[in-house]
Amino acid sequence: MSDLAPFLQTLRDRLTITEVIRPHVKLIRKGREYSGLCPFHQEKSPSFTASDEKGFYHCFGCGAHGDIFDFVMHKQNMPFMEAVELLANLLGLDVPKRQPDPASGPVQPKPDVALYEVMEAACRWYQQQLTLAHGALARTCFEQRGLLPETITQFRLGYAPEHGLQAALHKQGFSEALMLEAGLIGRAEERKSTYDRFRNRLMFPIWDAKGRIIAFGGRILKEGEPKYLNSPDTPAFTKGKTLYAYNFALPATRQQEPLAEALIIVEGYMDVIAMHQAGLKSAVAPLGTALTPEQMALLWRSPGTPVLCFDGDGAGMRAAHRAAQKALGVMKVGQTFQFCFLPPGEDPDSLIRSGKIGELHGKLKNPQPLVDVLWSIFMQGRVLSTPEQKAIARRDLGHLMKEIADPDVRHFYREDLNNRLLAIMEPKGRISSSSHQGKGQWRPFKSFLSSTASVPPSFVVSRIPPNKNHLGHKILLATLINHPTLIEDAAESLMVLSEGTEECNLFQAMLSIMAEKPTLSAVELQDFLRQKGFTSLLAEILTPQIFSLAPFAKETAEREEALAGWREVWKKTVHEPRMNEERTAAANVVATHFQAEDWEKYKLKRLLEAEGPATEGTAIYSLREAGHQPSQLLETQAVFKKDEK
Repeated sequence: MSDLAPFLQTLRDRLTITEVIRPHVKLIRKGREYSGLCPFHQEKSPSFTASDEKGFYHCFGCGAHGDIFDFVMHKQNMPFMEAVELLANLLGLDVPKRQPDPASGPVQPKPDVALYEVMEAACRWYQQQLTLAHGALARTCFEQRGLLPETITQFRLGYAPEHGLQAALHKQGFSEALMLEAGLIGRAEERKSTYDRFRNRLMFPIWDAKGRIIAFGGRILKEGEPKYLNSPDTPAFTKGKTLYAYNFALPATRQQEPLAEALIIVEGYMDVIAMHQAGLKSAVAPLGTALTPEQMALLWRSPGTPVLCFDGDGAGMRAAHRAAQKALGVMKVGQTFQFCFLPPGEDPDSLIRSGKIGELHGKLKNPQPLVDVLWSIFMQGRVLSTPEQKAIARRDLGHLMKEIADPDVRHFYREDLNNRLLAIMEPKGRISSSSHQGKGQWRPFKSFLSSTASVPPSFVVSRIPPNKNHLGHKILLATLINHPTLIEDAAESLMVLSEGTEECNLFQAMLSIMAEKPTLSAVELQDFLRQKGFTSLLAEILTPQIFSLAPFAKETAEREEALAGWREVWKKTVHEPRMNEERTAAANVVATHFQAEDWEKYKLKRLLEAEGPATEGTAIYSLREAGHQPSQLLETQAVFKKDEK
């Protein structure tokens, strides 16, 4: 029997189940048991029970069941040994060290206590240097980044001068060998002398999950390379298994502090620190590398769904794509990520310092699910206009799904993405009526400009009925925002947007801005719109989901492609529903009163529909020029009935 087993029994004997549960659940005694609202699912009447005599809890609503260890693991979302340590701390006990099993092979030696002690001593020395005269420039740098004194203290920021650390630590009794092992000093091979690893740098301590300093990150203070330098891997520190500020962020999410519902993953130290100072205390960062499976496992130990926050430029999108694809191989049921894309050229630190904290909040509150980002990756640069291209797409999707290790997750991802692909590839009118996924979706349709446009037909898919028009309007607006030269041409066509709505107000603002500044770029137009208070609406419109459904809306698309795609969506979203309503109204009038003049109006509505997405006045003028004037009744009511069928 392991030496841990008796200790676990000691915890069970000395801690009652209700004692562990009571801080999280209001328990009411009922006979020999207790009841309350289940902490693991939403309910209005109590179905959760706990029994000290039996030593377990049970929920008759969701089936949750277990002992003190299960409760802590489930409620705090932590692994078994962390739950054991937490319960042991309640009793003031130390968890006994487990004896290694010889049959399991060599065991990685744990770092000696002295390693943590020398890192702590180094951190205190760096902090002290920041307060001295030679730390003035470092203090100025932190102040210019808007850091408050209490923030500098909380994150224990410091300054590494050109030299002095090794001598200071030696005076405290730390050996050269220990400093080398900790990565605080290096050895010059040609001279066999040692030197301080971090010199003339802003210093950022790196902690483990227990709050012990295990490494440092240093940013160059003046010119030089590398800009950022991290400690090397040591017995206490592995870069790919550590997240910066995880020791602050994880408790914040578990304690459900405001604005800390889930971990937020950003790029750098300053982004994390700025977000914590601004109240977003669940921010963490990898240490200059792409997320590893070990770091993803750390993220999934927190409540909620972690949000990966990236710059919206090309580099940020590539980083998001790498993270999404890497997650496929390790995620399991209940484990996923969401994605937040910031405006190009912005990061959390820059948004906060420029007073755009509201915009950052808006972005974080509306993240994109992993499946949408995967779809965007899959469809990027893909054309589906020939059978060969469709066959390649189906094959590639199959290869992508094989990367998902968990069979249940793989099944539902394959189902979702297959449905999206089928909705694009299925010709108009060929969607099976038995498939509920096909009902109400936009089909591929030929551009009415195909005779003049040099780009292939665009394909747009929606998973909402087109008569609701909401997603279509967003695609139309996204295209105009990224292609401002189209706005004037679209002015009359989009007057059908309901007055008083946010979308209509946005379009009116676009018209006003472009009337005054007709040469604005897409980025400049977005800046003006944000100044006018449309930040949240832009965040809803300029999303990867919209651009994956309508690639022509991207700023990188050619103007002709954007114009063709815009008119396709306009026809499907605005023109055809409007024509159908007017034609139905005209048909009802003819069917009820059957006057010759009404019949001519009805025929005119049908001709207007065939004319395509021009303005109504232009279409009527064109039809009259072609000789379509009201005339004597030529068809009988029977012919009308047949036409309606």
